[in-house]
Amino acid sequence: MMQTSAPTNMSENEPDLPVRGLGLMMMRDISGGLRMSRYAAKLAWTDIRLRYKGSFLGPLWLTLSFAVMVVAMGIVYARLFQIDLVGYLPYTAISFAIWFSWFSPVVMESCGCFTAARAQIFAAKLPLTVQILRTLMRNSLALAHVIPVPIAVFIWFGIALKPMALWSLAGMAVWAVDGFAVCMVFGSICARYRDIPQIIGAVMQIAFYVTPIIWQPEQLGEDSRWLRLNPLFSLLTIVRAPLLGAMPRAENYIVAILFSLVLIGLALIVFRAARSKIPYWI
Repeated sequence: MMQTSAPTNMSENEPDLPVRGLGLMMMRDISGGLRMSRYAAKLAWTDIRLRYKGSFLGPLWLTLSFAVMVVAMGIVYARLFQIDLVGYLPYTAISFAIWFSWFSPVVMESCGCFTAARAQIFAAKLPLTVQILRTLMRNSLALAHVIPVPIAVFIWFGIALKPMALWSLAGMAVWAVDGFAVCMVFGSICARYRDIPQIIGAVMQIAFYVTPIIWQPEQLGEDSRWLRLNPLFSLLTIVRAPLLGAMPRAENYIVAILFSLVLIGLALIVFRAARSKIPYWI
């Protein structure tokens, strides 16, 4: 049987390059991928179209299924927690939109951002980071399809956004950078070790329950101080709180930024070491 060789566009990246050379090739890959962001957006839109090809409602299924989940779980958990639905449903709608339509899918799909694009990597001379942008943009499009649900909830309860809601844009920028870094880390590691996605999936399930998504921090009382040890809480807060009319605490920004810096540093180290080997692994 004929063995498939690594793509010709990656032949320049020999595994035994010096560290300085690996770092230079990594920076060229990142800058090249960013310059091809429009192409990555086209790939992401094609992925969305193919995902719902042949369906009657197309991507509208995302909106409808998300609306049903928010309303059903919002009402049930508001009754269980004895919380006023007017305050709880907007909180739930935003939390679910962030977690289920962007954060969790990005983390899980980051594991296959390179392996799933094996054909494109072998066929075209493209920076590997194009596939990272493709993953992020694909999930951003999915998020855009569910945004009308929180908007409808706010309108239904007569809740108006305050000027501080603009601060959520800063939080979203942090999330975009973190998502890029996550894809660099997990995409590289999972290209080599194919059983890692199952471990990450189990960790994500645990993270969902220990992070204030279906429950509110105030419900923990004095024990809510332990949430500062969970960086996902701070990352959620810097996006969610401004939309709900409250400014995040300074410590939320500090934790989120420090976590992001550590994640970016780890991503650069992992991607620099793995980039030249990824075509051989996939």
